[in-house]
Amino acid sequence: MGFTASVVPDGDPHGLPFGVTLDWTPPVTKTPEYREKVLNQDASGLLAYVVHAKEIVLRALSSVLQEAGFRALADHVDGDACNYRVLKAPRVVGG
Repeated sequence: MGFTASVVPDGDPHGLPFGVTLDWTPPVTKTPEYREKVLNQDASGLLAYVVHAKEIVLRALSSVLQEAGFRALADHVDGDACNYRVLKAPRVVGG
């Protein structure tokens, strides 16, 4: 899908003891304009848009991994938020 990936070996950012947590940083969050809005606590549509876009991308990545045979789940937390996790790699047959 064209998304970069990395595995952080120093533990899960959410303190969860198993699997790998999926995360994605929307590119717009690295722009000066976005940082300025965050620093000014500007609750305009941009911040909500970024949160919504991140959720859509993480859900899509999780679905693609499931279709590829990975065991993945959405671990629901506060409100509508989820931690998307990969629990197990696909089983390789005849490898």
